[in-house]
Amino acid sequence: MNKFARMLLKALVPESYKPLTMFPYRFVGRPLKVEVGVADCGLPFAEHDGVRVYFPRDTPLKDVETLYREYLEDEGVTGLGRRTKSPHSYVTEWHHPDADDVIVDIGCSEGFFSRSYASLAKRLYLFEAESKWTEPLLETFRDCPEKIVFTQKFVGAKSSENEVRLDEVLRDSVDDVFFLKLDVEGAEREILESSRDFLTRNRVKMSCCAYHRQDDGRYLTRLLKDLGFKTQYSEGWMLPYGSRTFPFFRHGVIYARNY
Repeated sequence: MNKFARMLLKALVPESYKPLTMFPYRFVGRPLKVEVGVADCGLPFAEHDGVRVYFPRDTPLKDVETLYREYLEDEGVTGLGRRTKSPHSYVTEWHHPDADDVIVDIGCSEGFFSRSYASLAKRLYLFEAESKWTEPLLETFRDCPEKIVFTQKFVGAKSSENEVRLDEVLRDSVDDVFFLKLDVEGAEREILESSRDFLTRNRVKMSCCAYHRQDDGRYLTRLLKDLGFKTQYSEGWMLPYGSRTFPFFRHGVIYARNY
């Protein structure tokens, strides 16, 4: 898009403009049946593949149901999308965690993704810096504590009160195959840059979000290829909310592996 076109769009698109959906694809199939409730421990939950996934205490049940539908129907984060294309899906038929992989979930929020593969994985490393998710995450994975390593810090280039290096947390996992999921609101490139040694010394599969910044798709793809990864974008495009440079679309997820 040339400079004149960008200026024209900026003048025509109001500040308050938001697209109706981030996923511009037709919804197909029947909506998922969602079972929600409040557990004896006081945490609200959604039933997910026969397992309860918990939310912070102050989350209304209607919001729990809405979030569940967004994650699994619209976004298709575990491959269960109900749109003709699910550009936010972390997995495909050919790209997913395998038995005995070590799952590294960076930006895990409520833990839907890791919970879906808990029985398959050798170990799960959960990184979530927002304190509101600590209690519900520990309850969600309460039945498999031997597999879980939970870190309430940001992943970065140094070790501090709020930050931790990826290779420091994973130093006990030797000769493993890692499946990394990165969904960290625009910090993906900093995490990859600060984890170069880990990413080049280990066998890694990865699903890395590529839509938080306008140029993330191009930047992250180039970075991953420089690190020795083969890459492919998820199917379709996302239409970010609140952009003043509409119309433009962004790739949702980059699938990558280095072996």
